[in-house]
Amino acid sequence: TTKYDRSSQVRWMGVNYLKGETPASLKKQFDSQRKRNINKAINYGVKVRFLKRDELNIFLDLYRETEARTGFVSKTDEYFYNFIDTYGDKALVPLAYIDLDDYIKSLQTSLNDKETRRDQMMSKENKSDKQLKKITELDKQIEHDQKELLHASELRQTDGQILNLASGVYFANAYEVNYFSGGSSEKYNNYMGPYMMHWFMMNYCFDHGYDRYNFYGLSGDFTENSEDYGVYRFKRGFNVYIEELIGDFYKPINKPKYWLFKTLNRIRKKIKK
Repeated sequence: TTKYDRSSQVRWMGVNYLKGETPASLKKQFDSQRKRNINKAINYGVKVRFLKRDELNIFLDLYRETEARTGFVSKTDEYFYNFIDTYGDKALVPLAYIDLDDYIKSLQTSLNDKETRRDQMMSKENKSDKQLKKITELDKQIEHDQKELLHASELRQTDGQILNLASGVYFANAYEVNYFSGGSSEKYNNYMGPYMMHWFMMNYCFDHGYDRYNFYGLSGDFTENSEDYGVYRFKRGFNVYIEELIGDFYKPINKPKYWLFKTLNRIRKKIKK
């Protein structure tokens, strides 16, 4: 079977096998876009921390925004609270965020360093072609940093010090960490929050002895016309292995009660129509 079915377990999954790997060797297997975006997030100074139960509203806000943007099937707030209560310390809710005060300070330091180096190069009278190229390149970097500093400073004034970029609900078992649900802010997508969240959680697996990082559900339809092709393409970029489970079935323990249950369900559906 393919496609998502709310009455069945996930049948198709994308998994990174971590045994025998290191963070560096795993990262080498990602496509160029995944590696580039992770490096961007690191350069932006994106951080990740785990949310506590009384902070779950931060995840829910990002989840609801993504739900409205993509139209995926919704889960209630109560569902997620029950989920983390049931899984206890095996439920993990990371938040990728950026502290604009730290980022602006880092940007300013970098900008000052580049301007100093440029001034030192310009002070030399006889400049080689190689030095002139370096000056031109530094000018481009300085211009970029100035624009970025202005943008970050404006955001700091309008949106505050902390920007919540992406969050997810995970659950762990004896051998793997599973990415169950997630959400991100479209307004701040240039900071690459989802990439940093996944990279952080992969490193969490290495640090805590898990052999598998499970991106979890896929529809099983890998054509460009599939309902989740964008999700599949995102996960494929991390060089996941596609696993197909055997599927599930119903085993009636009490056949008369099961027959009554099915009959009542059919009647309810007819009444609704």
